[in-house]
Amino acid sequence: MNKNELVDAVASAANLKKSDATTAVDAVFDSITASLKNGAVVRGNRLKIAINVASVLGLSKALAKTSYLFLLARIKINNI
Repeated sequence: MNKNELVDAVASAANLKKSDATTAVDAVFDSITASLKNGAVVRGNRLKIAINVASVLGLSKALAKTSYLFLLARIKINNI
């Protein structure tokens, strides 16, 4: 799954416009990426960040978890 596919899945699952889903996915990625750049270790507590961002945006925890797992896969592939 690439980012565009994730955005489409988020839009469908949350009944959002694609632009709103893109904002949500980017917010989750940006929050986790910022933590990683500041030296944080990717562990379960990063999932809490994703859930908090999703909550602020009015999205479900399931959607936050999906975004989080996608980001972890992206980090592993790109060695971020």
